Amino acid sequence: LSFSRCHNRAECTVQLGNGTRSAASVRAELVPPPNADRPNDGQVKFGVEVGPMGCMGYENTVPVSNYAVGESVDGGQAGSGGGGDVPYIQRLMANRILRLLERTLLIGGSIDAEALCVQSGVWVWRLHVDVSLLDDGGNAMDACVLAAVAALRHYRLPEVSIGGDGDDVETSEAVSSGYQETNIIHSDDREPTPLPLHHTPLTATFALFADETGTTTA
Repeated sequence: LSFSRCHNRAECTVQLGNGTRSAASVRAELVPPPNADRPNDGQVKFGVEVGPMGCMGYENTVPVSNYAVGESVDGGQAGSGGGGDVPYIQRLMANRILRLLERTLLIGGSIDAEALCVQSGVWVWRLHVDVSLLDDGGNAMDACVLAAVAALRHYRLPEVSIGGDGDDVETSEAVSSGYQETNIIHSDDREPTPLPLHHTPLTATFALFADETGTTTA
């Protein structure tokens, strides 16, 4: 495993043996709560790219993701991806990795969504976890999950400053209306904090081979 980190971004590259490589990056942005019924819950979005670097016969394609169709991503638009004339095996691999990430990290309860709240009902963190399969030499899903989990562990969430000094009229009116100015503090100015991960899920792939003699063993 190799790591790198800068302000509001962490990356991890995983090498399994000589034939499998994957990479993952994590970043965050402040967004209004996506679910009005749960104003304190942040969001985690995954994007998986399985491109021509991964294997011969793979084609360039839009990464698959769990973004809603038309959902804004840093000012752009994102959809589910993975359609069109993309080879079936390539599309299947990307979707399998995406669903496995969702099951292990979101459904499995590894990430505490409420801990991503900055200001209740106003601002929460949205984490972007982007995974790329660079070389597919076997155990690709295991390598991608390991890269994503390691990048999340290595990532540091920037501190946030909410509101002004409270003495001027504009600030007082903003506070009374429920809105306060929010600024992301650079990591060089204030020490960022690790993500609130409850546990570190990992995956392992194995196979069962038939007995060549035709007999069974207990």
